[in-house]
Amino acid sequence: MQKSCVFSIWVFLIVGKGTQSPSAEAVGNRILLLINEMVLYPLFSSLNIDFKRTFFSFSFFFFFFYTQVLRGISHYEWRSQHTKAAQKQEAGVGFNFELTEQQKEFQATARKFAREEILPVAAEYDKSGEYPVPLIKRAWELGLINSHIPESCGGLGLGTFDACLITEELAYGCTGVQTAIEANSLGQMPVIIAGNEQQQKKYLGRMTEQPMMCAYCVTEPGAGSDVAGLKTKAEKKGDEYVINGQKMWITNGGKANWYFLLARSNPDPKAPASKAFTGFIVEADTPGIQIGRKELNMGQRCSDTRGIVFEDVRVPKENVLIGEGAGFKIAMGAFDKTRPPVAAGAVGLAQRALDEATKYALERKTFGRLLVEHQAVSFLLAEMAMKVELARLSYQRAAWEVDSGRRNTYYASIAKAFAGDIANQLASDAVQIFGGNGFNSDYPVEKLMRDAKIYQGTPQKDVIIKSDAPNTLFLEKHADYIVSYGSKKDDYEYCMSEYLRMSGVYWGLTVMDLMGQLHRMNKEEILSFIKSCQHESGGISASIGHDPHLLYTLSAVQILTLYDSLHVIDVDKVVEYVQSLQKEDGSFAGDIWGPSK
Repeated sequence: MQKSCVFSIWVFLIVGKGTQSPSAEAVGNRILLLINEMVLYPLFSSLNIDFKRTFFSFSFFFFFFYTQVLRGISHYEWRSQHTKAAQKQEAGVGFNFELTEQQKEFQATARKFAREEILPVAAEYDKSGEYPVPLIKRAWELGLINSHIPESCGGLGLGTFDACLITEELAYGCTGVQTAIEANSLGQMPVIIAGNEQQQKKYLGRMTEQPMMCAYCVTEPGAGSDVAGLKTKAEKKGDEYVINGQKMWITNGGKANWYFLLARSNPDPKAPASKAFTGFIVEADTPGIQIGRKELNMGQRCSDTRGIVFEDVRVPKENVLIGEGAGFKIAMGAFDKTRPPVAAGAVGLAQRALDEATKYALERKTFGRLLVEHQAVSFLLAEMAMKVELARLSYQRAAWEVDSGRRNTYYASIAKAFAGDIANQLASDAVQIFGGNGFNSDYPVEKLMRDAKIYQGTPQKDVIIKSDAPNTLFLEKHADYIVSYGSKKDDYEYCMSEYLRMSGVYWGLTVMDLMGQLHRMNKEEILSFIKSCQHESGGISASIGHDPHLLYTLSAVQILTLYDSLHVIDVDKVVEYVQSLQKEDGSFAGDIWGPSK
């Protein structure tokens, strides 16, 4: 009995000591010394026990127990909640990783659903390739699908960060199920960011009334990342557009109620991508749509991926988003909000790979020792944990940026690329830890390895100069570079190039426009500069005080067209000036300086 009391006192003191505040800990240390002298020493003496030896034995044992076991338990609890990141905050509040109560509720709901309902049936769906209708209906009932839809349309109106928390948890259960759900967000996003009130209520509203899917139709057999290479055409005829072409690898293609479709509306092959494409909302049951067979993919087999043919499909002009020629910017703009959830899905898979590998390493024995006790395995698990945490932070930063109202292309691109690589690395590492069992479908990690590959895409394509250059990693820095040249208020002749002047201004502004950063330039100063450069002859010069020239007149007109501000100059005089430069053979004397003021 007395020995039991000693044991209880020590457990209470040592365990309790680790949970107190610093000031309480100091008091606890003094109490510990008093108990040693007043209770333990007399007690040990009466039991004929060597106090010093027993004291140090008990101290070592409980110190080890506390630091290793209890700390490990607390760490597990911390990690299990560590999908956290800085919540959306007002400027000046400061750095914070705490979630709001609402975010915690959504995260907990998604975690419970994934582990109790998705995970137990994931392997069966992977084998059958069947679309997980019951799971999607259940996710809809729980509010875990269509989270982006605005409240005005009956949705939750959650931010990207909130959606990422949900996505990571769902992907932990099965990325195939999560992809089917997340594809809805991708299809909806163009309508959310560019649809008018009528379009949003009609197409987003119906998705909140019952479980329903939509799809993002952009990729084609010959054009994936190279969006500018799309061949699907939209020809305007009266109040309709007639669409012809083929789309490929469309997630939810055979289950969607409607599609966001990107098609070339400008037949000129030299037209810039920013003005050549138009975005449409297309009802899936429109005559002329032919849905292909379900593709048999390496991983994420329960998601529905198909090719779709559009043959003389008629779409009313009311289903055009913003206007003709705005499609490319809409499609690219959707990526800023949907890339972070893609990265979050990759992190969910990576976390599952880490957990499965850790669990296996704590159970499997080799050479008389647990796998985790082999240094090579423990080091590998440690590296896997580091990678998961860093990938999680990358998507959280990207999501936080866009929710804070800032363009997040730089961070979203990093998150998607990095998290995709990490998911593949951890799935492969998990297979290694499982050894021969990892190669067998009776164990979970071979599915994770197959599922992970889609997140990585084709790294080699990044070497190519892609049409979606606005989304490259150095966009922000490049834009900062250009803006810095436009900081001189009174002398725009050197604002873009010390040598090209007006033409340099045009080139710089065109780059900014293609990157979606034109708003960062001082429009009023540029327009004032151009107006000051127009001469009485109508021609426009490179800078104030210089002679007019056809080249600079062209550049100025192009700049004003970018800003839709031709009214700033005297257009009639420009026409007269250009006509005065035309020679008898019809050509223009562009190399002859026009008359000065």
